[in-house]
Amino acid sequence: MRKFMLLSLAAAAMGAATAQAAPLPSPALDFHLFESKLARSGDVSEGYGEVRGAIAAGEDVTSAVSVLRHAGAHCQSVNGHKSVLECYYREVLGVADYTTTYATWDVRLQLNDGKVAAVAVERTTDQS
Repeated sequence: MRKFMLLSLAAAAMGAATAQAAPLPSPALDFHLFESKLARSGDVSEGYGEVRGAIAAGEDVTSAVSVLRHAGAHCQSVNGHKSVLECYYREVLGVADYTTTYATWDVRLQLNDGKVAAVAVERTTDQS
């Protein structure tokens, strides 16, 4: 009987702890996911909006670069003296005969005192 009461008390405590848990963070930025969505919708502006929404003006450049790298982008090294920092993500869309088609997402961060002042995003495709 005593064990049952202890288990009941433990279960009640665990239930209270999970009820007070912090909300889950929003989904992470993911350039590959943008390309998957784009193949279905044809709307590139959604990806542009998500990048601009994930990196707010005033955000520390180190944090912004971390978000972009986690999303699959390659970025220049962070240097306190830069006024612009560029990142890119490149993905193969298809290969036919001797031609490969690539999609490239270019992200340009305008910086002011180590903080993001503005975010520019562009997606292009090319073949080689």
